[in-house]
Amino acid sequence: MLAQDRPVMGIVSGQGGATGQRERVAELTLMAREQGRDVHIPGGR
Repeated sequence: MLAQDRPVMGIVSGQGGATGQRERVAELTLMAREQGRDVHIPGGR
């Protein structure tokens, strides 16, 4: 499957503390950028 055939948006959610979430988001951000995708992480609470 080519990157352009994949969905344009991904949503990350999960259980665990802030450290685990940060690590997961960091890994997914790196993977998405390696695929040539723009990554935006909105802040909010």
